[in-house]
Amino acid sequence: MLIQSLLDTDLYKFSMLQLVWRRFPDTRVRYRFYCRSNDTDFSGIELRLKEEIAGLSGLSLSEAELDYLRSLGFFREDFLGWLRLFRPEPARIHYQFRNGQLELEIAGLWAETILFEIPLLAMISELFLESQGPEIFRILEDRLETKMAEFAAIGAGKFTFTDFGTRRRASRHWQREVLFRFMERFPGSVAGSSNLLLAKESGLAPVGTMAHEYLQACQVLSGSVVRSQEFALKLWAEEYEAPMRIALTDVIGLGSFLSEFSPDLARSYSGVRHDSGDPFSFGEAMIRFYQKLGIDPLEKSLIFSDSLNFQLAREISDRFRGRIDVKFGIGTFLTNDRAAGCANIVIKMTHCNGMPVAKISDNPDKSICEDAEYYKKVLEYRNRFCTSFLHSPV
Repeated sequence: MLIQSLLDTDLYKFSMLQLVWRRFPDTRVRYRFYCRSNDTDFSGIELRLKEEIAGLSGLSLSEAELDYLRSLGFFREDFLGWLRLFRPEPARIHYQFRNGQLELEIAGLWAETILFEIPLLAMISELFLESQGPEIFRILEDRLETKMAEFAAIGAGKFTFTDFGTRRRASRHWQREVLFRFMERFPGSVAGSSNLLLAKESGLAPVGTMAHEYLQACQVLSGSVVRSQEFALKLWAEEYEAPMRIALTDVIGLGSFLSEFSPDLARSYSGVRHDSGDPFSFGEAMIRFYQKLGIDPLEKSLIFSDSLNFQLAREISDRFRGRIDVKFGIGTFLTNDRAAGCANIVIKMTHCNGMPVAKISDNPDKSICEDAEYYKKVLEYRNRFCTSFLHSPV
């Protein structure tokens, strides 16, 4: 089986799951698969995908894996006890192939479905690359050597990065190969991995806090999209201490986020994550925001994770060095690099408790909402805060 451990996923799935299990055990959600490359033909993976999805039912956490989660220091014993008994239910995954396109949805209790996203994306990505023929991995090998030479020239000693490459990786083995080769050739260059299993195997720090789905669901759970981000961030701060307090900024655009990121929240959160829009404008806006509140930006972190490569990471690092702490999560560039055109796949929450939710990011191509009226409502709220301070000269 391609997925052999429930830990073969991103840390933020488990951190969100603990909060969901404790606070919203009866909440029901729906997710949908999207491929942003409309001409991708998935027909070659149909039989294997059926087998791999069925195989998820056999996964459970071992005592050693539970001990590893316990060692991280922020998972509660009652939650770990529930995880000991947890088994995925593939019946929650509904899919079909139509004219080469994959139509896939996940529906059920949030706590019982939240762990499906990353393994599904990883297996779809790997199966698609397998279907393209063995030469794909030769291409990846050549590209890896080029990337390592590039990092040696422009990155080594200038910045570190965290592996964010699970969801669109070429394969489980390839992600591990890339990670360990960088660790061997550039000691200290890899700061961590979002993948819990790889972090456990490598001794790296596991990295991650919250994802878009958490703030999307809070549009419903808070009672209104207005101030929903503030609701979500306050609730998160009740559950987790620093350094798990890293806020995601682009669910309804940076402007609306900052309007809800109160002085108390800004002081209590270790930093924020950038995942869409111009990274330089974002960084300048965050520095101005912290300075306006009388917060020293050097006490806060900006985590950049949007379509990064080494060149862009170096430019961001150079721009903000000595002004604010910057960190980098690099994903597809490391572990797939669009070698066969099937990198741009996502699974996003579309409904919570039967109500639509929206993601209207700072990159229009990343926006998702399946209800036109709700999309219009959220867009109007977002546009209230678009913003002179976001687009001032930098």
